[in-house]
Amino acid sequence: MEPTFQTMQGDCIEIMRTLPDASVDLVLADPPYNIKVRGEEWDNLGAGYIDWMIEWLLEAQRVLKPNGVLYIWHNDMPQIARLLVAMEQRTNFALMSFCVWDKGQYHAQSWKNRDPDSDTAPRSWFNVCEYCMHFFNAPKDADSAWKHTGLDRINSNPECYRPIKDWYYAELDRLGITEEDVVERYRQATGKSGAMFRHYFKDSQFAIPTEAVWQAAFEPLGFDATPLLDIVKKPHGGGRSQTSPPQEDTTPCAAATTRCAKATKP
Repeated sequence: MEPTFQTMQGDCIEIMRTLPDASVDLVLADPPYNIKVRGEEWDNLGAGYIDWMIEWLLEAQRVLKPNGVLYIWHNDMPQIARLLVAMEQRTNFALMSFCVWDKGQYHAQSWKNRDPDSDTAPRSWFNVCEYCMHFFNAPKDADSAWKHTGLDRINSNPECYRPIKDWYYAELDRLGITEEDVVERYRQATGKSGAMFRHYFKDSQFAIPTEAVWQAAFEPLGFDATPLLDIVKKPHGGGRSQTSPPQEDTTPCAAATTRCAKATKP
């Protein structure tokens, strides 16, 4: 069946009010940033800006299906911060991630188009990025979702810690054993259930065994930690001395970041 499309032009809030509940998969919005660009009235909503944003966001929330996706473009960090607080308190949307659009050498054009009477003139000069915020409509889980940290999402992203995960499964193959063999060894040594093994080296809630667990279960079975230590010690940019010039190619890091963003889930 060929998909059908319909373009509806008009005030977005009024048009959304004509749509049925839970009928939309995705909302993409590029609203006014309230930065008085070129002195235009449409971009000068004043102190009522956040309330206006919440008004149309609540309509978007109504028409979105559960777990529907919302993307919002913005570029003014102070207002983004206020908007996120309001969305957490007044909507069912949960922030998942955001993309950064680096405009590069945009300074001259920004300065040319600034409103010289605006209190955001310095922002117009220095801000060369825009941000696309990614939300899920999560009516049942919004409160808990806002409590997640970035590390929680990293630890549940299959693309993260990949070299360490690959080492683990390679060791199982080398030793000719299964993960259940490791869990059973742990149970025999400690008398505990081994429930944490569902997270050790896994894509969901990734964790690394403690020293006690390693000595009780992994070491007696012959796991060789030498390759793992080599992986952990390999520089990834964060631990480089300030006096050392960068040596490694950053392309794999950029590719991994792209995969990480695509794989992020609520």
